[in-house]
Amino acid sequence: MPMEGQPNRLESLRTLRAANLDGAFATAFITLVGGSFIVGYLKEIHAADIWLGLLTAIPAICGLAQIPGSVWGRSFVSFKKYVSPGGLIWRLLHIPLCLLPLIALNANAKLTIILIFSGVASLVVNMVNPIYGDWLARLVPDSQRGAFYGKRNSLNAAIGTGTGLLGGVLVDALKRADLGEKSYSAVFVLGLVLSFVSMHFFLQMSDVQREEPIKANVQETVHALVSPFKNKQFVRVILFLFVFIAGQSFAGNLWAAYAFETLKFDQTQVQFLGLFHAAGNISMSKFWGFLSDKYGNKPILGLVGMGMLLTPTAWLFTQPGTQNMAFNMGLLYSCHILMGMVFSGVALCQYNIIFSTSPPAERSTYLGSAMAIQSIAGAVPPLLGAAMLSFLREGHSADIAYKLTFIAAVGIRFVALILLVPVREEGSRSFRETVENLKSVTPKGLRAMKKFTQSGDAEEREHAIQKIAGQGFALASDELIKALHDPSPRVRRQAASALGRLGDQSAVVELIHQLREHPDLVEEETVEALGDLGDPSAIPELIKALEAPRSVLRRAAARAVAQIPGAGENQSAVNALILAAENPSDPDLRRSALQALRNLEAPGIAATVGHALTDKHPSVRIAAAEAAGELELKDTADACRASLVLYDDEGCAEVAYALGVNGVLDDVPRILEVAKSCVSMTTRRRCLLGVARIYGVESQTYRALMSSGMERDQLMITLLTVSGKRSKHANIALEAHANGHESMAIKALSLGKDAAILADFDVPELFVVAAAVYSERMSARTGR
Repeated sequence: MPMEGQPNRLESLRTLRAANLDGAFATAFITLVGGSFIVGYLKEIHAADIWLGLLTAIPAICGLAQIPGSVWGRSFVSFKKYVSPGGLIWRLLHIPLCLLPLIALNANAKLTIILIFSGVASLVVNMVNPIYGDWLARLVPDSQRGAFYGKRNSLNAAIGTGTGLLGGVLVDALKRADLGEKSYSAVFVLGLVLSFVSMHFFLQMSDVQREEPIKANVQETVHALVSPFKNKQFVRVILFLFVFIAGQSFAGNLWAAYAFETLKFDQTQVQFLGLFHAAGNISMSKFWGFLSDKYGNKPILGLVGMGMLLTPTAWLFTQPGTQNMAFNMGLLYSCHILMGMVFSGVALCQYNIIFSTSPPAERSTYLGSAMAIQSIAGAVPPLLGAAMLSFLREGHSADIAYKLTFIAAVGIRFVALILLVPVREEGSRSFRETVENLKSVTPKGLRAMKKFTQSGDAEEREHAIQKIAGQGFALASDELIKALHDPSPRVRRQAASALGRLGDQSAVVELIHQLREHPDLVEEETVEALGDLGDPSAIPELIKALEAPRSVLRRAAARAVAQIPGAGENQSAVNALILAAENPSDPDLRRSALQALRNLEAPGIAATVGHALTDKHPSVRIAAAEAAGELELKDTADACRASLVLYDDEGCAEVAYALGVNGVLDDVPRILEVAKSCVSMTTRRRCLLGVARIYGVESQTYRALMSSGMERDQLMITLLTVSGKRSKHANIALEAHANGHESMAIKALSLGKDAAILADFDVPELFVVAAAVYSERMSARTGR
């Protein structure tokens, strides 16, 4: 239930919709009374470059009013009552601008009036902006902030561009009718009308009551003003934003001025630049919002910041004059799509990072301070840019002067990227991780994710998840985490499996929650995913799962523990696996636990492995023998000998190999007896490797056993050739081997007393072991 005086969820949704329409029409208003239109008007009355800088700087300086405005606004219980007067006055102060083109005054007088009224209007609106932003922030969940502001920015761009294009066509049409500067009056009036459409939607917003208004006495005001600047982490954010905004504002309105003056664009052509810019903006706004919610604002600012270094490049390649109009239009129109894509992310994340790095209780104050600092960054740099342009005009053409100013703006943007590095944003991912995940973005992955999120059919969702995992589409992990609560078991299983394959560590908490809170609904895919992700925090729940009523979960839990780095040093995990490996009533779990202990290289498990070597189930004995062999558990040799006495099945081959690893020379006959009884080439060769291990020639034997035909024959010749020569005994052995007389061939090698026993066993491919022993010993004698 919402608190008394607060909107419920439905009212909040309606308020946010109204707020978006308010913002969209306010953007249309700002577009028609600012930007290229005010620049065009100033050029129409022949204003000097410095006036362009002042027109950007003075309203920006007034942004400092956001600091006292944010403090004063906190004393109001009602957000709406505080914001409404400022919004209305801001709109009314633009009435003189609508009238100026119709009044006969000199240019300096008109410019002064414009600066005064625009400055006061900026002062008023900046007093209420932080509270308006805080108002919206209270209605938007933190996890959906990127998506909301991405949609809001997209709508603002669409409406702003559409009205801008309409205004450009209107101005050019009136100019062709020889109305001169009066053409701009119509556009300014249209903007004012749209501002009151914006006000209409604003008034439809439901109010929010501040739970604990703070009266603005002098002491608390000073404390509130200073508080953000005492927060070292937030100061880093402010410093980055100051330089980042400075890099954007340094050229200020000079881009439009350059288009009018040097490229000879008219208003319609300039507005088309805005149209293509907006197309790029709209195409990416939701995507940037999705990314900022998933990865945080900092890494996305890093990405778009690098893009900002490239966006001025197109302007640097333009050529002055109407004779190059087609080239300039093609270049700038196409590149403005990319610029819009980049600035869509810039606009979203440079605003949202203020929210994400400020304490919720003091958000309006922090927001006001950050926006005020941004205002300074938007005020001083344009003046410096205009001054630089004026200075460069003295020794360069207008084309070169503008382009050098643009290059200086790129330099400032590069410095901002360096200042982004020390910024800390809680919950954000690293830049490297973000880039690595973005590398996985493919058209197939995007289509699969779209199908997954929009389909109402469980089977289609299941197949879509399979494609997402197959594409390694890590961007979908948040949606897959939500799918762990899907009512369809098939979808839940696929979601868990996909999360494990994608390797997104953010899924660990939810997977553990599923295992802890819903054990009867969990399938092995959830347990396996925890193993794939390898987070040690999952070990306690996986240990519990070793005692789950379903055997499939018990086995999966044992395998999962073995995949977690450092689990072998976790005594609780090792003890639980040992207990499972000692349980003769559950052979499948026993086998899985033995495999887990082997993979973890757990210490002190020789006794457990030894007990399992005499288990009646071959699968258990094989797992135990693998552990004994790989970990070289010498204390298991007696258990291996006992096992070979008790059983005669395919499991004996692995036990025989383990005996070869941990036994002695006297164990060779035991191993060869097992090899004689093997009906499978695979198991027989395993026994032969055990014999080779005792004689220290496992590597050579393994290579030879994996060869065949002429390759095998050539290897035998190589093994029996020492220092480029073959002895008489070696030639006799090769001949006997070629004729299929294995025992005769082995005897011919005269290997010595300890290996003479090899000739007593008729085991296929045993000559390979003998040849390896011969090669090793003859090489040792000759010192090769």
